[in-house]
Amino acid sequence: MAATTPGTSVPVQVLRNGRTETLHATVGELAGTRTRASEPTAERSEGRFGMTVESDSKGLVVVQLDPNGIAAESGIREGDVILKVDGRSVKTAAELKSALDRKDGKPSLLLVEREGTTIFLTPK
Repeated sequence: MAATTPGTSVPVQVLRNGRTETLHATVGELAGTRTRASEPTAERSEGRFGMTVESDSKGLVVVQLDPNGIAAESGIREGDVILKVDGRSVKTAAELKSALDRKDGKPSLLLVEREGTTIFLTPK
């Protein structure tokens, strides 16, 4: 549906009260949802994870990734928005680094938004 032109009516199947129904929806165009300050602030998330993040209204956008770093090996991609680490919102690179540098040795659980879908990832 990503290639569908805005304004086009498309059939959508839904499950309602145990039966499948077909509804019609009109495809719209999503306005830019990321609000940034006049000058974006890219911050290097220092440490062994190998990613550069930029503050976003939702969380932290991964703007650069070391292909050999832990973040890339864990499935994080450029463009992902890191929303939470272990259930806590992160808004700065310092908060992200602090959350990822756990002292107990257990892996962290990241809630990430990718292309409109939220997924969980665990850095190795």
